[in-house]
Amino acid sequence: MNILILEDDLQQAAGLYRYIKNYNDSIDIYKTTTYEKALLMADNIPIDIFMLDIQLPGEKSGLDFGRYLRSAERYSNTPIIFLTGMNEYIFDAVNEIHCYGYLPKPYSAGDVRSLLMSLSFSGTEETEQTIIIKDINGIAFRILPSEI
Repeated sequence: MNILILEDDLQQAAGLYRYIKNYNDSIDIYKTTTYEKALLMADNIPIDIFMLDIQLPGEKSGLDFGRYLRSAERYSNTPIIFLTGMNEYIFDAVNEIHCYGYLPKPYSAGDVRSLLMSLSFSGTEETEQTIIIKDINGIAFRILPSEI
């Protein structure tokens, strides 16, 4: 599994990296601080989860990157988790980009663990494959076949 972290605060990125590695050391984590580098990574590495800070240096934001991901067929249903201390963007993140989650800063290791567990990505054991279903409004939901 590959996770891309787009976070301009190096301490925040390092902490998130540790939380994820403590949850599952076999996850490959790619970190970057800029929209442009994240774009290159997403185009060249198959990413399973995106963790995006909303406010970034420069003209482009994490929301802009989320919009790009949703426009790319390859990532149209890939889970996006926004990381931010600014709650005023939550409606854009949820309604426009259909993000999977929203972690308000400061978040804890338990918050990250819970979010990864809710995505059905296990710490060590195999998990049941999820199915993605879109509702009439185009919002994607992940469900387990055993829940049907």
